[in-house]
Amino acid sequence: MVVYAISVKILQMTKTTKTTPYPAGFIRRLAALTYDSLVITALLFLSTGLVMLVVVVFMDETAITEQNILVENPLYFIWLMLTWFYYYDWCWRRGGQTLGMKAWRLQLVALDGGIISHKNALIRFASGLLGLANLTVLLHVSRGWHDILSHSNVMVIDKSA
Repeated sequence: MVVYAISVKILQMTKTTKTTPYPAGFIRRLAALTYDSLVITALLFLSTGLVMLVVVVFMDETAITEQNILVENPLYFIWLMLTWFYYYDWCWRRGGQTLGMKAWRLQLVALDGGIISHKNALIRFASGLLGLANLTVLLHVSRGWHDILSHSNVMVIDKSA
């Protein structure tokens, strides 16, 4: 009888946590970040290819190999950072989910429950430090410092959502 009562209680607890969003833990965040790093790598390769095409068309191919025009140019670095940021900004503002977040059923929401602003997306991106800010999730209850600074939270959502 006691085992039955405990199993019923556990079933009730799992039903309530599956239907209501709850803050994402470190492991889910890390898994989504790993997945997104593959997407970002592909986008940066495409972005670099576009820049190389432009350099070859307007200069010549020796500018890339002999002059190292991309490596020594700060505009190239800015271009890559903008590509990286706009991936996250577009995903966060469009539905609160990057591809990695979709795979792990995570959603970024503003503290008021809506979508985050461009300003808060930039704050979140800049304070994220390549995902290292997620380590503070281990110290804080459920939010990293980039969540706190951008007035947002990453929630685990229901499978049916």
